[in-house]
Amino acid sequence: MKNELLKRNAFFDLADADKNLKEWRTKYNEVRPHEAIYMRCPADIYIPSERKYPDTIKSYEYSGLYRILKVNYKGYLRFDSKVFYLSESMVGAELELRAEGAEFASLCYRNYKIAEIDLRTEQLINRRISRLD
Repeated sequence: MKNELLKRNAFFDLADADKNLKEWRTKYNEVRPHEAIYMRCPADIYIPSERKYPDTIKSYEYSGLYRILKVNYKGYLRFDSKVFYLSESMVGAELELRAEGAEFASLCYRNYKIAEIDLRTEQLINRRISRLD
């Protein structure tokens, strides 16, 4: 998309960008064959999922062993006198704060560790996501 659409066009406004993107998407999915799928178009082989997307996502039940914190409306996590920016995509999420000694803590979302915090420097030191056991 970047090479075929965005680098070659200057859009007048959002409506013009939307129109061009819709045209490109139609060409990409329904007209242009793709070598990776044996010169077929994605629309020719697309099969919709039979799984239903839930209207609401069930709240997660944490163990109760650790402190639960809620990400604020701007994507920040606050506890004690500390403030950490996570992401606006995390607004409203409940996270588990797992202390790892007096100097470090892990932030966990559901069954994933999403960040580590150095409590001395008040910095996020690791944002690699890993599954918890």
